[in-house]
Amino acid sequence: TYWSRDIGPAHVVSLNTYAGTNPSSAQYRWLEEDLATRFDRRRTPWLVVMMHAPWYNSNTKHVRESEPMRGDMEALLYSFGANIVLSGHVHSYERTAPMYNNASDPCGATYLNLGDGGKGMANVKWLPGESGAPQPEWSLFRQASFGAGQLELVNDTHAYFKWHRHSCYDEDAPLNENVNASGCISTGDDSLQSTLVSDETWIVRPSAAQCEGQEQHEVRGMPKPAPSSFASLVGLPSCGQDELLNTTTGECIVVRGQARRLETNFV
Repeated sequence: TYWSRDIGPAHVVSLNTYAGTNPSSAQYRWLEEDLATRFDRRRTPWLVVMMHAPWYNSNTKHVRESEPMRGDMEALLYSFGANIVLSGHVHSYERTAPMYNNASDPCGATYLNLGDGGKGMANVKWLPGESGAPQPEWSLFRQASFGAGQLELVNDTHAYFKWHRHSCYDEDAPLNENVNASGCISTGDDSLQSTLVSDETWIVRPSAAQCEGQEQHEVRGMPKPAPSSFASLVGLPSCGQDELLNTTTGECIVVRGQARRLETNFV
């Protein structure tokens, strides 16, 4: 019901929302052992976590439903520097800022809620933000439509994410999916396979100097990776902390004085 696997440059951990999660549970003890003995950031610089119900969600549906699990496990994942968390359950799309302990945190994980694949009904009602804001400051993008996400781990420090909207929610349409609504489809395409990129962003993994959890955690006895990094295997450079990757040219762009501002915009 829970497992982990190294997939390319990522150590992927899948957790069970509906199994025990407190520190004495089998799942918690397994996760603790997995991160300590099988996660080696020299080999897999990205730590990606999957679970069914999201920890951070500003939709009115299923809000704070996984709060007990978050309270049990978030500190452990944070200490090992989890980078990205993928969830479903809520039938809408939402992307958060890096989060920890119910607040934005540059060392926390980016949460991608992707329960919008389509089940005949989207969860269309959202919670407002504080002081009259339309949404919480940590909710960077949200939309009650149907679609799918695409995550590309470009190199050791940069990932690129796109959310492709397939159709809009329409309570009067067959299966509640409207592929003809204005702005809901790609231009000139009303086929069942039509998609429109509605949200895209860079996710930048912080350095060990910025966040302790990003340090080169090594597992004793595990073979060291080959000299060539993942980035070189796919023909892309590993950019420095003051650089961003131009995926069109494959070049690193120096952004020295603007690095912090750019990372805030892209993450």
